[in-house]
Amino acid sequence: LGYQNREWLMTAGRSSINYYLPCTFPMTYSLGDFDKRFDISEEKFLTTLARAEKVWEDAAGKELFHHVETAGALTVNLIYDSRQETTNKLQQIDGVISEKQKLYNELVAEHTSLADKYLAEKAVYNRASSQLENLKKNYEQEVSRWNKRGGAPETEYARLEEERKNINTRIEKLNSTLKGLNASVSKLNALSNQVNALIEELHLNVEKFNTTRTANGEEFSEGEYIRDHTGERIDIYEFGSETKLFRVLIHELGHALGMDHVDSEEAIMYRLNAGKSEKLDQADIMELKRVCRL
Repeated sequence: LGYQNREWLMTAGRSSINYYLPCTFPMTYSLGDFDKRFDISEEKFLTTLARAEKVWEDAAGKELFHHVETAGALTVNLIYDSRQETTNKLQQIDGVISEKQKLYNELVAEHTSLADKYLAEKAVYNRASSQLENLKKNYEQEVSRWNKRGGAPETEYARLEEERKNINTRIEKLNSTLKGLNASVSKLNALSNQVNALIEELHLNVEKFNTTRTANGEEFSEGEYIRDHTGERIDIYEFGSETKLFRVLIHELGHALGMDHVDSEEAIMYRLNAGKSEKLDQADIMELKRVCRL
């Protein structure tokens, strides 16, 4: 009977010794349920898990965990439910928002550039138009004066004719400029419509993003360490990135060693996986020393 149950007896023996002499023997762990709907392979998951255990081991200066293929004292499960489904939806919506935001920024930049160009060209047009009006007025006054005298001399007539041609050339140029300005106004209006449509669409997407994010509450457990009559296990429910997975595995392995939550928000053992650092905080190290009596 002892031989047949040797694995259970060895595990029970290690657990008893670790209770009185914590962190004396490495805790064995095995991979249990592994849902394929997560976008990660078993090999990658185990590699990340090995990296996570090493964080505690480096800090303790000893081996604290040991992977075995089966019948480990600790079972690590990857369980797919509404939490990961929500995360996947958020990533899809966030991708749409990012693309729309990029297009929005490009359109706004184009609109701003075109508007600046339009205002500069319009200012030039207005000055040229004002100058032309003065030329026409002076020309008409001079023609009227010569007409009252019975006609202009040949040299004056030739000069006035050149002036008339110059005025007509300027009128044609101004009309061409005005046509370009009107085209710019049409394009600006079209860009404004596109920008306004994107603003509304982005608003709807952000609203959808926020609705999805809060569908299961503002917070939910990404992972959980459980110890009951069936043994010890870590259940991983959700992660949005490899960094998030890495941090939650370090966190739950800490619980498996017997650690409690700490108050430092930057710590791995803080109650929420809110930080970005992959290194232990001083609060984490103090908790490790407390549990392992280092």
